[in-house]
Amino acid sequence: MSNRPYYRTPDPVLDMPPWELDVSKRMPLLFVLDLNGTLLCRKKSSSRSRPFVKELLKYLIQYFYVMVWSSAEQQNVQLMVQRLFGEHQRLLVGRWNRAYCDLQRARPVPKRHDCDNPPTKRELDKARRKPLAVKDLSKIWDCHSQYPRTKPGKRGERPPIWMLRHALERVFDPQTRRPIKWHRGNTVIVDDSVDKVRGYSGNHIAVKDFEAHPDPNDNDLQALLAYIRPINALLSDMRPNLVPRFNVTHYFRDHPWAEFRAGFPLIEFIPTEEPRSPPDPTPATSPRPERNTPDKKLQENFDGVPI
Repeated sequence: MSNRPYYRTPDPVLDMPPWELDVSKRMPLLFVLDLNGTLLCRKKSSSRSRPFVKELLKYLIQYFYVMVWSSAEQQNVQLMVQRLFGEHQRLLVGRWNRAYCDLQRARPVPKRHDCDNPPTKRELDKARRKPLAVKDLSKIWDCHSQYPRTKPGKRGERPPIWMLRHALERVFDPQTRRPIKWHRGNTVIVDDSVDKVRGYSGNHIAVKDFEAHPDPNDNDLQALLAYIRPINALLSDMRPNLVPRFNVTHYFRDHPWAEFRAGFPLIEFIPTEEPRSPPDPTPATSPRPERNTPDKKLQENFDGVPI
């Protein structure tokens, strides 16, 4: 694996120091974000961020609690987090990798004669060998329990108790000063794979798989940002004692993401450039003053002989 770091263009949104963000009014809602295929496309030698990812991350970090959960290895997760969040990674409540996933056998691959676009033999062999990394959200909900459920001894099952207890940062409600307990009603997972989030369809926001090829019609993250803004407005208008009773699964049931995404208009994103200031009107005939620098003077009078 190459140790070459990732570089990204400077951005005034994500380059803002974390201490300048007002996170004191964050709502008790946890967003679990997938990385590769959802927020960016990472290859062996390069990576490409998804359109509107910076605007989405800034909004989520400022108004909600955010953690990342990727099926990649730990070192790869760290590289992707550094690329996407920069110094804002300090505000993440958790960074989970493949070690927290349940490795299971992939679903049965259809036979080559049962589909219109049959996969190649190489793709079939790869699908059979590679296990499916399932993300069990109950691990997040059991992190701060006194006796979290665990099944040690076999690969692909729950991590040990010590690993779960220190895997997620404990956060407190700014109003009541009590620790926030994550559960099914206040957890949202954003992932491009439906198979990895089995059993939690009520908490899942499925986005399209992002590829490295630029697509002018890819505005899933822009639609997602417009979809979650009413949630923040709804929680802000509630009384403080009613906010913990908000159930995000009921909101997703009444406002389906698939219908919202299908009716979201395609808005072409064209970044605006600041107008450049006109050049100074200096006359073309004015000679430029010649400076007698110490190096030039030394070059002309070195031992009394011009060089």
